[in-house]
Amino acid sequence: MTTITATPLAGDFNTALFNFLKAPNVEGFEGFVYTDSRNIPTLGVGYALVTGSPGHWHVRPNYQTEFATSGINHLTVSQLNVLQTRLQNAADSLNGVEGAVNPFQHGVNISGWEITDSQALYFKRP
Repeated sequence: MTTITATPLAGDFNTALFNFLKAPNVEGFEGFVYTDSRNIPTLGVGYALVTGSPGHWHVRPNYQTEFATSGINHLTVSQLNVLQTRLQNAADSLNGVEGAVNPFQHGVNISGWEITDSQALYFKRP
């Protein structure tokens, strides 16, 4: 019989997991909206801002509430409107709407706005 021993994690499990996932060779961390390997607008460590499935993509309905909960409350109304419009364009593009373009293809920094990794810790992967 084999006995497996493990070293307990120091501190909070969620923080330890986040620190592991944000490592460059694992998931990585981006402080701005970027597209993941499936062209889905994503933030932080894999927090998808557009969710669903092929042909049924939609903007994550609660992302603005989660932004406020995580301390991301310094976006202006104008910036939130731009983000919402761009996310909808991305969802339309993913759904194959003719003429729709995913504006996050190459990463987009919204008016100099980025998040910190401590803010990203509040986001939960779908």
